[in-house]
Amino acid sequence: PAHLGRTKTKAKTQSGRILELISRPGGAFNFELSRIALKYDSRIFEFRRDGHAIICERQYLKNGKASNTFLYRIGGQ
Repeated sequence: PAHLGRTKTKAKTQSGRILELISRPGGAFNFELSRIALKYDSRIFEFRRDGHAIICERQYLKNGKASNTFLYRIGGQ
């Protein structure tokens, strides 16, 4: 079968996967987080409540108009 020879990892929780994405260098965009959980904002709220310093930055188009894309990252990165 196709899966032989590949290392399988245990399934991570939605929260764990989201925290992993926003902790990586450069953070994660909202469209990436919504692929894991449509209510990713609830997980972000929980992380903040637990003491994580999560920053959300709105992204802007080249013409200066605000887009609907947001970048989430851990503070200090």
